[in-house]
Amino acid sequence: MKSWLTCSLLLFLCTVSGFAQDFDRYFYFTWMPSMPLSNTSWIDESTGKGVRFGYRKLINEKFAAGFDYTWATYDQYYPTTTFVDGTRTITTDYFNYVYSYGLTLSGQYFLPFSTERVMPFVGLGLGAQLNRYFQYYNIYTDDDQVWGFLGRPEVGVLFPFGGKWGATIAAHYSFSTAKSDYFGYDGFNSIGFNVGVVMMSY
Repeated sequence: MKSWLTCSLLLFLCTVSGFAQDFDRYFYFTWMPSMPLSNTSWIDESTGKGVRFGYRKLINEKFAAGFDYTWATYDQYYPTTTFVDGTRTITTDYFNYVYSYGLTLSGQYFLPFSTERVMPFVGLGLGAQLNRYFQYYNIYTDDDQVWGFLGRPEVGVLFPFGGKWGATIAAHYSFSTAKSDYFGYDGFNSIGFNVGVVMMSY
């Protein structure tokens, strides 16, 4: 009985792990809501204003590599307070904004139990991030623009529908060293997810 179960399990694993993709590269465009994890005294609200565009080339049945471009806007409103800057005193409400742009070289490893239509993966992106920090108050604006390293591990699933179209969903953690000394921002870490469409190429 045990040998029969063992043989059945091995046959099943060979079946699901031995699939062959009918595409060799793909592009995707996703909606990317996210939530900041660092410097939450400046901005702690999640945002739905984010997108991600990516390209992957399949190296073999297990690995794909390419690039990602991301854009997100974080903002938060604060009620009336008093600002003192030298001899200037201003009492007003204000907004904090972060406009974040990222570009990474990225890879994905498709897990052994992937099938032709359901392809779970783990991935990693490494690159650079540009953050533009703004504070708007009354008729005034303070801003700072900084670059930093960006690392983004993720887990997700690719769903090829057959033909040219598919879908993807993934969750990620972003670590960035794009800090703003002007605003006392010592980095920009966040978590988020992606959901969107995939276009296959042959």
